Amino acid sequence: MLPGNAVTTLHYILEKYSGTALANQTLDGLLADFAIHPVDKANFQRARQLPLSDFEDAVVAVTAEVTRSDFIVTRNVADFVGSSVPAITPIDFLEHLAAVGAE
Repeated sequence: MLPGNAVTTLHYILEKYSGTALANQTLDGLLADFAIHPVDKANFQRARQLPLSDFEDAVVAVTAEVTRSDFIVTRNVADFVGSSVPAITPIDFLEHLAAVGAE
């Protein structure tokens, strides 16, 4: 699950550092593989209430909360202290997937 506002941010960063073709290709892959959650006024208002220092992180936390996500996967776990959804690193997430798959 990705918040809708993350799609434009990801495309911008990829395009800036890797070019339009790779940005478009990556975006197409994300849109094929991930659900996109629309971020509306209520989500932004809820994000403003969270005790997170970064507003964009707060929007991600609200999206995870609203969609009942199990985890927020991020390289900056400390940025999500105060989120009701636990944040884990990509490596921890892959280890979790491997453990669940082994069951």
